[in-house]
Amino acid sequence: MRTLAERRLRDSLRDPSSADLRNTRVPRGAGYLCGEVNAANAVGGRRGFQRFIAGAHSEMPVALEESMEAAEFEQAWDRLC
Repeated sequence: MRTLAERRLRDSLRDPSSADLRNTRVPRGAGYLCGEVNAANAVGGRRGFQRFIAGAHSEMPVALEESMEAAEFEQAWDRLC
C-alpha cells in the first residue's frame, strides 16, 4: 500500500525523481499515505517541504498542501492524518 501511494504521489509531481519524502505514515487501517514532500518546481528550484495525502488507489486523489485552499487542506489533514 505504501509503495502504491508513493508512486501515485511521485506521478503527480512535475519531476518525480526529485521528490524527497519525510515524516511519512500510514494511519491505522487506512488506504493512503500522509507525509511531507519536497520536489523540484517548474524552473528547477525546490519548493520546500509541503504536506500531502496520497491514496494508494485511483478513487482517492493525491492532495498537496499548495494545491488546495488552506482551510480545506487543514480539515482533510486533521480528519485523515
